[in-house]
Amino acid sequence: MSLLRRCHLLLVAALWCAAAAVQAQESYPVRPVKIVVPYSPGGITDIHARAVAQRRVFTWSQPVIVENRAGASEIVGANAVAKAAPDGYTLFFGTDTALTLNPLLYSKLPYEAKDLTPIVRVNEGIDVMVVRASLPVSSLRDFIVYAKAHTGAVSYGSPGAGTIQHLRMNWLAVQNGFEFIHVPYSGTAPAVHAVLAGTVDTTVSPVTLVEQHIKDGRIKAVAIIGRTRFAGLPDVPSVAELGMPDLDMNLFMVMAAPAGTPKAIVDRIARDTRAVVTDRAFEEKHTFRDGYITVADTPEDFRKFIADAAPKQRQRVNAANAKLD
Repeated sequence: MSLLRRCHLLLVAALWCAAAAVQAQESYPVRPVKIVVPYSPGGITDIHARAVAQRRVFTWSQPVIVENRAGASEIVGANAVAKAAPDGYTLFFGTDTALTLNPLLYSKLPYEAKDLTPIVRVNEGIDVMVVRASLPVSSLRDFIVYAKAHTGAVSYGSPGAGTIQHLRMNWLAVQNGFEFIHVPYSGTAPAVHAVLAGTVDTTVSPVTLVEQHIKDGRIKAVAIIGRTRFAGLPDVPSVAELGMPDLDMNLFMVMAAPAGTPKAIVDRIARDTRAVVTDRAFEEKHTFRDGYITVADTPEDFRKFIADAAPKQRQRVNAANAKLD
């Protein structure tokens, strides 16, 4: 075969692949799509996944089915998606824990982070650090001074070892030279109730869970865990403006697909998801009301986020000695 003939065939093949990719993006989906949520029905992640799925039906003209595969810190659901066919018809809707924290917390995962293709970060949860009403502090700086003066005697509640709340609070202690008593609970709500009851000194919680308690004076807010203040608590400064950006470790709701899913399909899902979650009516009804802010980034941005977060998360996991197997 002549060199000219070979070049001609390669050009034809490249054009065919490009045309096939465009066709796949334009025709997708041609059958029902399944979204796997790694939590039980009725939880906040499940509610948001179903809201997105409901809007997608009108865009895609195909059923979008939500399947709950709860258990083991998102491992069950993430593994189900990682093992699915990479065709865009089985998707993951959970948090970035499945791709960022779990590979560091567990030495024996049934999947690897590389088995999932990032699609989009949907939104970012906004948390607030709160303390019991009787604690003699009124700011995060006050709290640090108090904790250093009472090192080893100040307690914080978390939803469990290895959670983002545990890692965040432990890092606060490491960075400021004091020790905490860690009291793990079975979830965020019990930790908040412990602060309300005065049995632990502090915790970090989604703003929606504690906003009214703060306004009623039953607990005190010392910092928003984020880059900016929260509109519902305008007098509470963010950790970024307090000069503590390292504490800005929030969870993101994310979507991912099995590794090997065609880029054209990944891009289509990302584009259509961004259109749904950036709609003002959707934001008002779901995102803002539930204490989140919209992210809606690209697959490339999501991949960069994972790469940038990895060394920071590893540092925090190691500092907390938070291995879960």
